[in-house]
Amino acid sequence: MGILERSQRRATKVIKALEYSSCDSRLRELGLFSPEKTRLGGEIINVYKYLRGAYERDEARLFFSDAQ
Repeated sequence: MGILERSQRRATKVIKALEYSSCDSRLRELGLFSPEKTRLGGEIINVYKYLRGAYERDEARLFFSDAQ
């Protein structure tokens, strides 16, 4: 579990009304997306940009923003 997931889990547990709910239930109640869905959304945006020509020269960065 990454830092983002741990932080999100800890932050949602602070809300007293939701402290005994599952992590997925807390996220749903607060209108938040899980980190997996957030990453998937980012990948879909990158594919769209690639198809529209934004990544003509730097195709290695399509899914890996850390690629050099």
